[in-house]
Amino acid sequence: MKHYVTFGQVHVHSVNGRTLDKDSVAVYEAHDPTEGRAKAFQLFGDKFMTDYHGDKWNEADLSYYPRGYIHLDEANEKPVSRAQYDELKRLANAIIGPACDILPDTYTKEVTEYYAWLLANP
Repeated sequence: MKHYVTFGQVHVHSVNGRTLDKDSVAVYEAHDPTEGRAKAFQLFGDKFMTDYHGDKWNEADLSYYPRGYIHLDEANEKPVSRAQYDELKRLANAIIGPACDILPDTYTKEVTEYYAWLLANP
């Protein structure tokens, strides 16, 4: 079952090359709430806000986290093509302008999702 973790204003973590912070929700698989919470402490120490297991997470609350879900389980990886990444970056630069120049030029799923989010929320 899915386990969800949110973060406080100053909590920033990097897990497997993915940045997790106040604007994102970490998601991973856990058999029960106890295992999920133990994994949260293993991944983030005591630097996280709240954790939820399964249906205790309210999908409507995702609107408070502009970067959305960051899936930490490898099984949840969705490949992103280099062409898709390049097109999203080109569009973001065209619409938003020089502000995108400060964003990373790294070909990762997380950065690609961030460019897509920027385009949807200019």
